[in-house]
Amino acid sequence: MSHSLRVLLIEDMESDALVLVDRLRRGGYEPDWRRVDSLLEVRAVFAGAPWDIILCDNHLPSFRSLDVLSLMHELGLDWPLIVVSGRMTEAETVAAMKAGARDYIRKESMARLVPAIVRELRDTQIRKERQTAHQEIRLLQSIASAISDTSDVHLALGSVLRQVCVSCHWVLGQAWLLNGDNDLLECSPAWHGDASGHEGFRQASLALKFGASMGLPGSAWSDRNPVWRRDFSCETGDVRAPLAAAANLRASVGVPVLAGQKVVAIIEFFRAEALDPDDRFMGLITTLAAQLGHFIHQKQAEEALRKSEELFRRLCDCSPFGILVTDEKGLCIFSNPRCRKILGVSLVQSLEKGWFRWVHPDDHSTLVQQWFATVAARSELSSEFRIKTDGRQIWARLRSSMMVPEQGQGQGSGYVVTIEDISEQKQMEAQFLQAQKMESIGRLAGGVAHDFNNLLTAINSFARLAQDSLPPDSQARSDIEMVLKAADRAANLTRQLLAFARREVINPQVLNPNVLLLDLERMLTRLIRENITLKVKPGDQVGSVNADPSQLEQVLINLVVNAADAMPAGGRLTIETANAELSAAAVGQTSGAGPGQYIALTVTDTGTGITDEVKAHIFEPFFTTKELGKGTGLGLATVYGIVKQNGGHIEVSSQVGEGTSFRVYLPRVAAVLPPEARSSQTEFRPKGSENILLVEDEPQVRWLAKRVLTAQGYQVTEAANGEEGLQVARQNAGVEFHLLVTDMVMPRMGGKMLAERIRLERPLLKVLFMSGYSDEWVDNQQEFEEGSGFLRKPYKPEELVRKVYEMIHNSPAPKTNAIRPPGEQTAAVEAVQP
Repeated sequence: MSHSLRVLLIEDMESDALVLVDRLRRGGYEPDWRRVDSLLEVRAVFAGAPWDIILCDNHLPSFRSLDVLSLMHELGLDWPLIVVSGRMTEAETVAAMKAGARDYIRKESMARLVPAIVRELRDTQIRKERQTAHQEIRLLQSIASAISDTSDVHLALGSVLRQVCVSCHWVLGQAWLLNGDNDLLECSPAWHGDASGHEGFRQASLALKFGASMGLPGSAWSDRNPVWRRDFSCETGDVRAPLAAAANLRASVGVPVLAGQKVVAIIEFFRAEALDPDDRFMGLITTLAAQLGHFIHQKQAEEALRKSEELFRRLCDCSPFGILVTDEKGLCIFSNPRCRKILGVSLVQSLEKGWFRWVHPDDHSTLVQQWFATVAARSELSSEFRIKTDGRQIWARLRSSMMVPEQGQGQGSGYVVTIEDISEQKQMEAQFLQAQKMESIGRLAGGVAHDFNNLLTAINSFARLAQDSLPPDSQARSDIEMVLKAADRAANLTRQLLAFARREVINPQVLNPNVLLLDLERMLTRLIRENITLKVKPGDQVGSVNADPSQLEQVLINLVVNAADAMPAGGRLTIETANAELSAAAVGQTSGAGPGQYIALTVTDTGTGITDEVKAHIFEPFFTTKELGKGTGLGLATVYGIVKQNGGHIEVSSQVGEGTSFRVYLPRVAAVLPPEARSSQTEFRPKGSENILLVEDEPQVRWLAKRVLTAQGYQVTEAANGEEGLQVARQNAGVEFHLLVTDMVMPRMGGKMLAERIRLERPLLKVLFMSGYSDEWVDNQQEFEEGSGFLRKPYKPEELVRKVYEMIHNSPAPKTNAIRPPGEQTAAVEAVQP
């Protein structure tokens, strides 16, 4: 099989040239040859296509082989030249070889010609491959240097495209970047080519986006390997093919750029002629793509690190928590702005010493022990402590955890510490606990008072019955009178407990505090010693409040007496009234207050003051700092209960040795005229004959009430609790009960529910509620306003008889239209069937 061979024959004798051609054909070549015999012709053919081999005679009419070699050197041609000539001197042979001739063959000895050509073709191929490898290495080095000098991906892509196009003879190069948001390839602004000849193709590329397997870029993306197109202008899978034909773009290759295992870009190149795949170029461009991918991967990692650091910085700067990084000894390595704000220090100060120095002295030892125990155990720490810095004291919550080292980096030695300012939370907790404590004490006091009222009702009533049965001159009458006085004092004490518990029966009305204060001024003066100066300062245009006047008087009296006791050596006592508006910002400064319009009643003394420890307990019942026998401990507790019962709030400020100020806030209301006074009490008529259903869980009180009412002629049917009362009413369905007399608070079923259930069956039945509490009646009086009444315990026999008579004869019957629908009535009745 013959091999094609482009041969240039520089020979003046045509016959000798034909001999050479024949020899080549016999050696297995099919020569494509041309003969020239002048140096001018040589220069002309050197400007054309490259030659595989040059066979040159040494002696020509107008030049010699050395002239041809000199011209090749001048033009930078690296084609193999063999001198084929007659006899040459040794000096001529040496000169030709030094000038670049590959061999010298005598025309008389042509047997060496073909082997020499085979050798030179092989050596030339090796030399070209070596030169190509050197060029590729230089290209890779040049690109590596170019992309290492930039941090911009587009600039790096532009450098790669330009150098590849220039070095490897491609006319157009451009890049596509993968958009992570929509998984589409978008054309990069980086490119290299002819701005005029390729403008249309370029603009079309910029306007397009390719998905996987779409067009040349998409195919390279999905294949993850270079994709070669021999003639891109004939492609049917890429919308740019017609534009490529117009721009004379034929051969093309698309190469994926991988960062790690992910395709991040595609680079594509175009040539002006159609070409079959070039494996060597494919290998080169794949290596370049890997180099570029490493660069992009590094830049992406750097960008991710930059964003991570920026996010960390923003998180630290915007964090509501103080953040510290410390070593095992607590020495600070890093602090965020919030931490420095909590501690009240600068950045330099925060890093000077360990954070222990900001801990309050009372908490320092405990926290340090906790810290080093946590470090030793390599565990986490959570603790609350006080910080004292910059003249302030705040509560803080600390959490610490050991920084986990990277794999293979040894054990962790740093700690992340978060500090949260919980001062407001602590204040709210203290207020909440105080409110819970006062509420619990109030429940206890109310429960005790309720039981006392039952006992006092029996004591008072039985004592009066006993007294009425004695002759006027009996010594026992005076003894019983002492019992009654003691019972009255006990009843007053019970009312104070109920006032604290906010369960005293009240009669609120709209009144002006200034009027009340001026009316009380003379009496208040008599309550204090002569060495105390009382100053009353009614405010200008002070609004009205809705409160029980007697309760408000008791508040003033108790506060004045308390202030006077705080000034044993005399002093100044001031009572002031003023309009007040509590904003949302001020709510946190006033315990339990809500924003709105208030009337402030302030009692200020110049006495001994109150310590923080005492201040925490002053509103608790029976708490007193006075000597035994000089106080009940209910004065301020009563004030607290009355204020809360009237929807108000109380605030205390005190400085030991300087005095105390109690400020009472009562909700301000629109000034209206008080309601007309009710008509005088109905004339007492002791006798009656009506049927009464009496329900009372306290046996003594029930027995007493039945005895008193029966003595007046009433027909009394009794029951011990609500369920029993409901059963008795049903068992006596044929009896018309004119009045239900029931206690409000009873086990199993209270008076309110009992009244509701009975009225489902007896809608016109009147009800008289009895209780030592007030809130049960106040909460429900709207529902039972018609045909209902209330009698406060402890009551006297005549009060019970009079109230029963009023209810039967003067109270209107309940409204029948307030009764529930029949369906609801039935369900309610069934729900309480015994």
